Amino acid sequence: MMGEGNESLFNRFFAKKDPVTGKIQEDGAISMLVKLWKAGYINLFNSNNLGAKYAFSLSDSEISAGFGGDLSTDELVFTRAKLAIARFFPDAQELIGFIANEFIKRVADGQAL
Repeated sequence: MMGEGNESLFNRFFAKKDPVTGKIQEDGAISMLVKLWKAGYINLFNSNNLGAKYAFSLSDSEISAGFGGDLSTDELVFTRAKLAIARFFPDAQELIGFIANEFIKRVADGQAL
């Protein structure tokens, strides 16, 4: 259970989600960055965080395929946000596993880093 102060900080940093539908009610800093990137306003030019690199460079279909198929727009935004800072989520093992698998797939063609 997250305390009220922690939940407020989480919402401002990632996004405030509807507890029933899972849709984003209010964007946070990371979800807004994802949306700006998707709209073509910004590019991730450098990162030593593979999760962030993959969050801001993989296609929607690559992200969806790694997380169970047909993700909604909000689910894609939140999944990308979670990939950028994977260790802070309850499903961190799944997120980190995706990052590791993507790295291994991309090593052969020199696109891992």
